[in-house]
Amino acid sequence: MAADPRGKIVLLAGILLGLMGVEDLNLAVNPGFESGLTPWQTQGDVQVSQDSVIQGEKSARIAKGSITQILPMSGLRIIYIASKVRGTALKGELKIECLDRSGRAVMTNLAHFDPKKSEQEPGVYFKTQANTHQIKITLRNRGPAVLVDDFIVRDDTAPESHRPGVDLTEAMLPYWSSPVIHNETVLVESINGAAPAGTLLAPPKKVLSVQDYGRKTTYSEGEDYRVTATGIEAIPGGKLPTVRDKDFPTADLQWTDLQGKHVSVTYEKNLDGPYLLRPEPSPNLSVTRNLLKAQKPVRVVAFGDSITLGIGTSRYSQRTPFQPTWATLVLTKLQEMYKNSRINLYNAALGGMTSDWAKAVAPEAVASLKPDLVIYAFGMNDFWWMPAEQFKANAQAVIESVRKQSPKAEFLLIAPMRFDPEYAREGQYPVRLQSYAAVLHSLEEPGVAVLDMTAITGELYARKKPKDFLSDPLHPNDFLSRVHAQWIVGMLSP
Repeated sequence: MAADPRGKIVLLAGILLGLMGVEDLNLAVNPGFESGLTPWQTQGDVQVSQDSVIQGEKSARIAKGSITQILPMSGLRIIYIASKVRGTALKGELKIECLDRSGRAVMTNLAHFDPKKSEQEPGVYFKTQANTHQIKITLRNRGPAVLVDDFIVRDDTAPESHRPGVDLTEAMLPYWSSPVIHNETVLVESINGAAPAGTLLAPPKKVLSVQDYGRKTTYSEGEDYRVTATGIEAIPGGKLPTVRDKDFPTADLQWTDLQGKHVSVTYEKNLDGPYLLRPEPSPNLSVTRNLLKAQKPVRVVAFGDSITLGIGTSRYSQRTPFQPTWATLVLTKLQEMYKNSRINLYNAALGGMTSDWAKAVAPEAVASLKPDLVIYAFGMNDFWWMPAEQFKANAQAVIESVRKQSPKAEFLLIAPMRFDPEYAREGQYPVRLQSYAAVLHSLEEPGVAVLDMTAITGELYARKKPKDFLSDPLHPNDFLSRVHAQWIVGMLSP
């Protein structure tokens, strides 16, 4: 990953953008200067060069000057901006400013030139601030003349073109207490050549339906599957989607895409004793709950990595059944529960980011929004290298930066879910991830609560395969995303 958490693209960005299914559409106007300098604003010594170019017929030549372009860009958007630069002893930067309606900069991102490279592509991958109305792109050179060409301005925000194909009320029925579990995901797997089978969270009293992951095909009991004491089993010759254990890689750090390979099972469950873990309304979040009860305006900011952004869910992947992300499920349920339409939730998450990035951007991305509640969720990109104390210090820094502007702001800190244990087997990785839960718990006090998804997924994974809950080794599928949402709502319930 880039050393500057505010700047250049992280290594995971390419994978994440592929998962999002975004289009490669350049929004920059005259990005290669083939039409001269229109509509670029210039300052200092700036010319169009035709004798020496990076590509095409023209490039911009900047000698101690700058070029600027302002583009419309509203709200929270995931943006990638880059350009090509060629020269010697490079000294300058690519600066991106998010401007509100009054033209005031509400967020700034920088990518500095590397003086050791004569040809490079400074770039910024970021999420705009919620009040953004325009973005201002400035490339400034402070040293000897450089050539600039091939600007890219790309909006990588996943399109919102589909309505949910799920019943949101059913989706938010708590798995720990509801007599019926709706659309629990199961990976029907053949292990060591045995009949493909899958386990349910609770012994089934009656299976009501088994469908494919997209909820388009319904399978028949007795033809496609049979019900067992612990779940379902595929019938030979039936149509139930199945996988084999030997289809999965056995080497460490091998990516596995499980999107669409699960089935969705709705069933009445036998009473199987209480879950060891179940949420209670958190006394540490009383200020937020009182605002919700009084039906006053409540501003919530979801601040995290790709899990909070929604990668792994069908809605974000643009595939059926288009289940919303956990942040959207939480907002919808809180509005319904408290009969309060004045709840606003801003999802400031960005895929591939760490708590270092959170600390760096929190003043502009979160504190400037003056939230009543911040749902803070990092760790899945940190555990590769970050010590627990640094992870804790970053969370503390975010709390402090927000409370400088909003002293009464409350925080729900989410300890990260467990990744697929077959993905990263080295002991240091799961141990480090689990250590994050402990340091977050040490921050609990009035106004700061912890949702321990590390412990919760540990309990769930003990009941059935981890792959039943995952879209890939590091991201939840629709069902586990619902678990996140159900627990958050449980901690904020009246």
